[in-house]
Formats: sequence, structure tokens, C-alpha cells
Amino acid sequence: MNRLKHIIRGSLVLLAASLVVACDDQNNALGIDSMPDYEKFTSFSKEYAIKWKTVSADLKHQNIEKGTSYNNIYVTSHYGYVGEIPNTQYGRIRSEYLTQFYVPKGFKFAKTPIDDKIDSVSISLYYTGYTGDSLAPISVEAYKLAKPLPISKYTISDVSGYVTDQLLGKTSYYAGRGHGKTAVGITFVEIPLPREFGQEIYDKSKNGDPVFATQEAFDKYFPGIYLTAGAGTGSILRVQRTALTMYFKSKEEGKTKDGKRDSTYIVTTIQQLAHTSEVPQLSRFANEGLERLINTDEKDSVSYIKSPAGVVTELTLPTKAIAATLKEASADVDRELNSLPLTLYGEPQGSGQYDLTLPGNILLLPKDSVAKFFEKELTELDAPYTTYLSTKSATGSATYIFGNLAAMVKKQISEKPDENLVLWAIPVDRTTIQGRNQNQVSSSISNLVLPTAIKFNFGEGHNKIRAVMTERKKGSPF
Repeated sequence: MNRLKHIIRGSLVLLAASLVVACDDQNNALGIDSMPDYEKFTSFSKEYAIKWKTVSADLKHQNIEKGTSYNNIYVTSHYGYVGEIPNTQYGRIRSEYLTQFYVPKGFKFAKTPIDDKIDSVSISLYYTGYTGDSLAPISVEAYKLAKPLPISKYTISDVSGYVTDQLLGKTSYYAGRGHGKTAVGITFVEIPLPREFGQEIYDKSKNGDPVFATQEAFDKYFPGIYLTAGAGTGSILRVQRTALTMYFKSKEEGKTKDGKRDSTYIVTTIQQLAHTSEVPQLSRFANEGLERLINTDEKDSVSYIKSPAGVVTELTLPTKAIAATLKEASADVDRELNSLPLTLYGEPQGSGQYDLTLPGNILLLPKDSVAKFFEKELTELDAPYTTYLSTKSATGSATYIFGNLAAMVKKQISEKPDENLVLWAIPVDRTTIQGRNQNQVSSSISNLVLPTAIKFNFGEGHNKIRAVMTERKKGSPF
């Protein structure tokens, strides 16, 4: 038996030795041992603390005082937003807009009213969605503008120079049902105006009045309207189309039901002048209590985002410290930054009646690039090394993943070695098209004007960023 044990032990030793030899032979066969030092890479990682704070979304208006704030942001959306919703955590949001109506040169009514009479006139708001309570009673008011609007895609904070105190009309509604639906199912709300206004427009059109000779002439005659929330609170409408609608009766000719005789019958007809992209429209967003979000205690380890035109999260990456680590390598070693992933961890929102939803997309880019990015209407594809669009681990998740920021950090170190990199995390609206590989790619990115909010947690485990670096001996085969 002892002899057998010795044989077995000896066999195992021989087997282990043969495996070691085989491994060495394999390494030699692959050429690993014979590789020059300058082709051998080693890697290591190091953590760096990041800084964060909540700042105003308006680059030019960072001094937020107590009360209501009207921040300015660049908006490319053609929608108008009107209404108001309360929120105890993030503060009340109020949306309103100023708009003009496009008039074709030499405008005429398509149909002739019976007896040249206009029956009624209203401002029609066709909306494709809303935020808030579907059954909350709320009203909207329309005021006449004092002068035409400037051509601008920035929101407006002070309307005093453009709005008169002439109330054209007002109405109440429930966002969930409005006043009716169009033939294609779009919900609308109508603000009744004095009938005489519609009659005046028809009479001028019929008589070839000069106010319809050019858009400029019409704008002087009727500069436009200011739409704002009146009494009530609870919803904000996303208005796709704003139109001045005139109702009248006209005669139509056709056949009788049996198709044998000509017939003339009376129908209710509409004629509209609508806002289009040819004329200006300015949005205005009011946020209450932004100072509470900005002036948070550092010990709380939180920051906020609130849209529209509310606050964003500002991050400072320690690029000077990262650069110092890269320079610590000995003179005969090349050291490079390979990976610097960033993830922001938010808190889930509640499911209450007026709880704001989470932003669908967050854009991360240098603070000094924000104005240029939106004004030139770029996407992350136009600035791939300095702009990062978030992804989510799951639908509805409050975790935003930005991938590898190494390229952006290396650019900062190269161009501004004496400055840390300051970034803004901004909620955005993203429009996509189908790419070559059936994946969705960005066709446009703009500031988000839907009411959303999120609270980020920078507590233990979320307040550092980990850099992965590689190094190798300097050298060249030539």
C-alpha cells in the first residue's frame, strides 16, 4: 500500500511539472516572454473626489433670489406651453407664451359668409399633451400685445414692454378633456373673443385693406397675443397649434340624397390665421423656490435638476490632479488615461398627483460650451469628444450613465492644464432618426421645456470618479 502511495504521489508531481512546462512552452510560443518592454502594458486605477453644486439654468443669471425666477434658455421647440402646476419639493412651475399669426400676402377668406357676417371668433389652442391633473379646473387668459415680437429662440423674462392690459378673452377648462376634439383626435381649448374683432378682420380682408399687404403691416395692426394662466392651478398644456378662428355660415352646393337634383345648403365654416414658423413665438417660464434648491447644505450631499429653465447640476472634475498622476511616471515610462466612467445616481420620484417626472435624457458638457451647443443646434454627434448623452440601466430608472469621459478629460488637460474641468448636466429633449444599423441616432437636441425634476445623491460611494491608467516602457522598434 505504501508503495502504491509513493507511485501516485510521484505521478502527481510529474503531472504538475509537465503542466508548468507546457504553460511556459505556450507563453514562449505566443512570444510573450520575448516581447520588448515598450510593448508590455500594465494598468492601475485611482479614485478622485469630484465637486458638485446646483446652479441656475440661465448662464447669465446665476444670482437667484427668493421668490419667483424667470430664467432664460435657448428653445427650439415650436410648441407653446401654458398653465401652472404646484410642487411642494421643487416649487411651483408656471408656463406662458407670446405669439404672432402668419398672414399670406393679400389674405382673403376661402368662403364667403352669408350676408358678410361673422358669427363668432376665438383663439383656438390645439394641444397634444399635458402635465398635471386631468381634472383640475384651470383658466387661460389672452392679452393683446403692444408691439411685434423680436425674432429669437431665447425665452423671455420680462414681458412688460410687449404686453398690454387689454384682455381679449379668457376661458376655463379641464386638461383631460378640453373643449372638444378635432376630426383627427387632437384636443382643443377655445378662448372666445368679441365678435366685432372677427367681423373687422373679414371686412378688411374683403375690401383689400393694406393691413394684409405684408406680414409687417398685419403685425402693426395686430401684433399678437400673450397667453397666460388665470385662476386655478393643476396642469400645463403642450400646445401644438395656436390659431385665430372665425366662425360663420356659408352656402354649399351639391346634390340631393338621390343624386338627381342640385341642392344648396348652409354649413358652419371656419377661417383661421395660425402661428407658423415664419413668425416669432416666445416662451416664458416661472419657477418658484429655486433658491431652496441652490442653497443646499454641502453636508446633504445632493444636487438638483429642474426643468423648464430651472436649475442644473454643475460638476467639477479634478483634471489637474489627474494630470499630476500622469506626470508622476518615471522618465522612461509612458503613462496614459484610458478610462474615466461617470454615473449619476438620482432618487426615484413619487407617484403623487403633482410629482414631477424624471428627465428622459441628460446632456453632460463643459460649462463654457453650453451656449454654443444650443445656439448652433448641435447634437452629441457633432461634438463627440466633449458632449455626452446619458443612457439608463432600465426604463424609468433614476440612474444616468455617461460612459467614458477620458477623451474629454485629456482634451482639457492638453488645452487648459491649469484649470479643473467644469461640467453642466442639463435635461434635454432628444429627437431621433433610424441610423444605418437600425439603431436610433440623434437628429436634434434642445433644452427640455417639459416640467421634470431629479435629486442626485453624492453621498458615500457616489462622490468619486475612478480613473484607469496604463503605462509602458518608452521605446520603438525603429
